[in-house]
Amino acid sequence: MRGKKNESEKLHVLDSHKRVNFLHQSAVQISMKSSNNNDSYSKISRVICKHIREILNTERVKVSPDFNRTICKKCRQMLVSKTPRCELKLIQKKVLQRKCLHCQNTQNYEINKTYLSRNEKAKMENKITPQ
Repeated sequence: MRGKKNESEKLHVLDSHKRVNFLHQSAVQISMKSSNNNDSYSKISRVICKHIREILNTERVKVSPDFNRTICKKCRQMLVSKTPRCELKLIQKKVLQRKCLHCQNTQNYEINKTYLSRNEKAKMENKITPQ
């Protein structure tokens, strides 16, 4: 009985998860080396982000929203780097706007302090339920 329980508790990590994670880490490291929005490092980073998006679409891998928010959806630019790649504005009391400086694409995020993602909700439910 114990062996089966331990096997079911293990996370199911696919090779595509590992591949996407590795590519994302390499894209972040390469974009950190770039000094300009259009130099060779940022172009390589964009190509890697394009590969990440292709893997996510073909393999149907689910990733966290924080992972997706580090990449511009329009130009595939990494928004994490030494130089500023995005601009943040508070356009209303509860709306944050992110603007990519490369393609001028804007994305609005509603600010909700009580919001919990589905993963956080599941963790909270597991802590509450008696075992």
